[in-house]
Amino acid sequence: MASGSVVVSADAPPMNELVHESRGYLVRSRPTTMQYLARRYEVLPDHLDETLNTLWDTPVERLEEKGREARNWYLQNRTLFQQRLRELLTALL
Repeated sequence: MASGSVVVSADAPPMNELVHESRGYLVRSRPTTMQYLARRYEVLPDHLDETLNTLWDTPVERLEEKGREARNWYLQNRTLFQQRLRELLTALL
């Protein structure tokens, strides 16, 4: 998203908390095993195929719009994170 690209990701935490339909595509997934404290997921192949076909059928102008939306969200999120981190560090000092 930082580069203004349209993201295709698994519809699973944490990515489904970051990728929204206005800036990317989520592929249905199912939980598999645990790796340390994290749950692993695998995408459903049929839905990956469906999602990629949707992506390829999307007009370039819409993809460019989604890319701009992704970049704008990234910049806003980064600014907010930096602001909150500064506030936290200031409060700790």
